Amino acid sequence: MMGPPTEGSTATSAPITTESLENNVKSDNTSYSAYIGVQSSADAETHVTRRGEFALYHLSEPGACIDNLTPGLPLMLVYYTTTKKHRHYPVRSSGSNGEVHYFVDCGYPIVRKHFSLNQLVQYYRTFGSIQINPDDTCAEAFSWWLE
Repeated sequence: MMGPPTEGSTATSAPITTESLENNVKSDNTSYSAYIGVQSSADAETHVTRRGEFALYHLSEPGACIDNLTPGLPLMLVYYTTTKKHRHYPVRSSGSNGEVHYFVDCGYPIVRKHFSLNQLVQYYRTFGSIQINPDDTCAEAFSWWLE
C-alpha cells in the first residue's frame, strides 16, 4: 500500500500518549503552531475565537480525582463552530504493520486518517476552512451535529 487508508473504521482506535505526541507535534512547525499546550477545556476555548478555527491541546481538567489519573493526557482538538459554539474532539491513532495513522474522532463511523499530526493539521487548515456565504450559511469541517 502506498499510503494510509483515507477512510476506515475507528473500532480499533486507542488514545495517544502525551509523550509520543509532544515529540511528534514539536518536530514540525505546522502542527506545532496549532498546538496550545496542556489546557483545561475551558482554557482551550479562549484560544479559538473565530468560526471554523481549531487548535490541538492536551486535556488536563483541574480538580480531577487523583485516583482517575492516567499515565498520559488525551490529545484533543477544540473547534469553534459556525454557530459560535466550541466543540472538543479526541485525536486518536490507529495502525498496523508499524504504521501509525492519526484522526479526529468527531462521530463519523468512517474517518480520514493521516500519517502525521502535521498532515492532519494541514488537511483541516486547507480543506476544513470555512467560507461564510452572504446568507450566513456554510459547511462545517467537523460533524458536531452527530453529537
